[in-house]
Amino acid sequence: MNCNIASKRSFSFNPAGLGCLIVGAAMLLGGFALAAAHVPEPRAGGPAGGPAPVVTLRRVQAPALRRGGVSQAVLVFRVRAGYHINSNHPNSSFLIATTLRFAGKGKGIEVRAIHWPQPRELKFQFAAKPLSVFSGTFPVRVDLRAAAGAGAQVLSGTLQYQACNDTLCRPPATLPVQLRVHVQ
Repeated sequence: MNCNIASKRSFSFNPAGLGCLIVGAAMLLGGFALAAAHVPEPRAGGPAGGPAPVVTLRRVQAPALRRGGVSQAVLVFRVRAGYHINSNHPNSSFLIATTLRFAGKGKGIEVRAIHWPQPRELKFQFAAKPLSVFSGTFPVRVDLRAAAGAGAQVLSGTLQYQACNDTLCRPPATLPVQLRVHVQ
């Protein structure tokens, strides 16, 4: 399609140019509609001025461990109001499960088991059946064993999740987690 509407010397009407004008106007209006549909995320508290995270680690109750002993740490996470994250066992194969992983052993500390809370089954307009989700504040219990070592130790890990609201899902995200444990 030739979109030359006017010549350099004088203005002349070109019927093909009218189609270009209509397509251009539709693209411009479509751009305004997309801009109006975009709702900016709050920026307070986000890394490097980015959007604030949907999930935060609110509290860690780390036990004192005896060498060779087993104990349990509790990590309390908070999902921002208006959002939910899929549970560790979502109801559909296309949903992204929430996972908590720790990188190797922290100087002789090993993760024996991770105990998730009971998820909520919530119905959303976009899904045929209820979804298994976490929302609000929820605890995750982590069984630890101190195989060796002594003193203060740090076990690093990540919570991987996908946050959604009633109409859309954000890209999957990773939250760094640190467990500080004192081995006696």
